Amino acid sequence: MSIVVPAELREPRGGRFSRALATAGRALATELDAEQGRWFLWIPVFFGAGVGAYFALPAEPDLSLSGGCCCLR
Repeated sequence: MSIVVPAELREPRGGRFSRALATAGRALATELDAEQGRWFLWIPVFFGAGVGAYFALPAEPDLSLSGGCCCLR
């Protein structure tokens, strides 16, 4: 499965910054497409980042926040 880029995003319009940003976005999409078979290996990394973010909070989050996050699915 590959990432489909709309035609209006393939050819950047505007100044130098927008062209550079579009080029970086295309490069990132290409890299993500190449890494698609190994995405599951990043699960422990993101899990650890979530745990680190939780313990970095100054106070315990409200339970309504976790209920709201479950409803987003």
